[in-house]
Amino acid sequence: MQVCFIVPELNRRRFERRTARQLKIIAKTALCLTAAATVVVGVTSTADATTSVVTWKNAATSMYLAQVTANTNGSAIGTRDISAGIPSDVYTNWSDSSNGDGTWTETNTATRQCPDSNNTPGANGTAGSVYALSCNGGNNQRWYEVHYSEGWKLTNKATGLVLDSNLNGRVYMSHDNSGSYQRWQ
Repeated sequence: MQVCFIVPELNRRRFERRTARQLKIIAKTALCLTAAATVVVGVTSTADATTSVVTWKNAATSMYLAQVTANTNGSAIGTRDISAGIPSDVYTNWSDSSNGDGTWTETNTATRQCPDSNNTPGANGTAGSVYALSCNGGNNQRWYEVHYSEGWKLTNKATGLVLDSNLNGRVYMSHDNSGSYQRWQ
């Protein structure tokens, strides 16, 4: 019997995983055990090509996108410095899931909440706000992820605005200016 397990290829580097995802390449590895007859068994994995746990590091500040408060009515999204000597925390880990329409949903692994956005002008000339809410599958929680050499541009599907940051750790929505504060690695 021959038993084959089809296991999704786990990319060791985020760039490779993202490039593979962007090009819609799904690599699989077959592990087969040989015996008398042939049986094929599929193995489901949570680490497949459409969902993975990621961190988003801002290209300009090197700080990580984080849910900085955790409550049920509009938790704050900001960035955290997890540089050498400071351990990463669960609030900077995001489950990155494909929606099948070219957009992705980010879910905080600790709180299970999703970044949500609006286009209500904010303080300091920002074009909109970003905050965490219970995941609802709406367009305000869907993000286009476009790769550039300096990082990923995350554009909200509902507003068309880009996830932006500053040196103070604030995260907000802005019109695309192609700047490094709008790129995430």
